Amino acid sequence: MVSRRAFCRVAALALAGSVARAQSHPVYNFFALNTQDFAYPQNSADLLWRVIDLHESLDVPIDISLTTTMVDVYETQYRDLLRRLCTSDVVCLAYHGRPPLPYHSDFDWLGMSTMSTSQQRSTIYSYETHGLDLVTGQPTLAAGGYAKLVSLAGYAPPSVGNLVEGATLQASSDAVLAELGAQFGVVHGRAANLGATRNQLYVRPEHYDLKLFQQVGRQAGDVVEEAIAAAPLAAGGRAPFVVGIKMHDNDFFAENSAWTTVYLARGARQGPPWNTALKSPQLSASAQQDMWGLYETTVRYAASIRDRVPIVNSRAWQAWVGSAAASAHPAGRG
Repeated sequence: MVSRRAFCRVAALALAGSVARAQSHPVYNFFALNTQDFAYPQNSADLLWRVIDLHESLDVPIDISLTTTMVDVYETQYRDLLRRLCTSDVVCLAYHGRPPLPYHSDFDWLGMSTMSTSQQRSTIYSYETHGLDLVTGQPTLAAGGYAKLVSLAGYAPPSVGNLVEGATLQASSDAVLAELGAQFGVVHGRAANLGATRNQLYVRPEHYDLKLFQQVGRQAGDVVEEAIAAAPLAAGGRAPFVVGIKMHDNDFFAENSAWTTVYLARGARQGPPWNTALKSPQLSASAQQDMWGLYETTVRYAASIRDRVPIVNSRAWQAWVGSAAASAHPAGRG
């Protein structure tokens, strides 16, 4: 939907802008929104449209991450939204896996941990190039997975959130997604330094995982400033330090996500079939207003201090590591 040339142009602008100021700005803010709520597709679509409106009005970059299911939902029901996600100057698309993928952490209902490495990679490749049946957990015959998102977007979304069970399966998943074009793997709970690697992927930089949905009732400025102060204190961290400001689409309108409700309920981890008709209760109108209010004031506050703490998305990290590689290998420039 957007040309590779246009994407490369945006990446180059990111490199010439905030990324190039790394020495004078040791801390960065990074907004990430994970979409996953297939139970309330209209709510999810409305929320994304509102988020993009806000970020575009303030010129605040953001990573918006899609599961293969949400790609299908937006493609079939909300094509204008999908087009906007692929073409917005402030949005960098990302990708993440959720159950019933059998290689999601603590969800190995298919016994993938007992497979050989080649069998693991073949299975993961099938999932990441085909659609996903939410009832059986099996790949469909249709196009899907990370490969479909690459095709629709016109570029390979740099960052993938593939939380995978076991070191062997993680390595297999990283290898397949790297082969398909991914560059960064998302990690939480430890310092993820720019330039560090995990298997065939870089890690997406993060030193403080700010789960904004847990901060309702607090002042946005206080929340952001605490995170900015904490990021450089992460054990093993090195500049540039990154505050990851994280939300999920369902945080704005439901008590739990659709995949949590369907796949992580008692007994659901044992395997298919799954009841996709189950739905989480929705938040009250006042709770929804409070959540949006916190998010909006946080984005506005971050925008107001961007001269001190710049805001980037994964396009910046992609440009940065690309520039570093070109500098290390001058023959590869051009």
